[in-house]
Amino acid sequence: MSDYPSGHTAAPVLSRKLADETRAAFQPFGTYIPVHVPDGRPDDFVAYIPDGVADCLDHKASSAPAATGEIERAVFVPDRIPCDAPCFRLTDNKTFVYWNGWAARLIQSFAGPDNVELRLVWSTGATAESHPRPMGF
Repeated sequence: MSDYPSGHTAAPVLSRKLADETRAAFQPFGTYIPVHVPDGRPDDFVAYIPDGVADCLDHKASSAPAATGEIERAVFVPDRIPCDAPCFRLTDNKTFVYWNGWAARLIQSFAGPDNVELRLVWSTGATAESHPRPMGF
């Protein structure tokens, strides 16, 4: 059983163990709701629904959203990113959840690097390379 079973960009699903490990850091910024899994116990998994919506996308520097809403190349305005929150959604595209690096690394530390792939969407680092399809599978 995976601790991070869903790669769905709109509804991150966590195992109960992973939810318990991240609760202190994540709960002030969102809600955990139970997820029913056939043949599973009612408390095996939860979805994390972030409260944060940020107007931080640089529309001129970013690529236009695809029909699915996916933004292939997202560029953010650094001082508008809610860095204290584990993740956020964009004001004009509330479908996709963007994880801040510290939170993504925390999830990966508990779930294991073989279970969670970190994909860089954007960085202020001059040498950092964004993943070519950070939201795609």
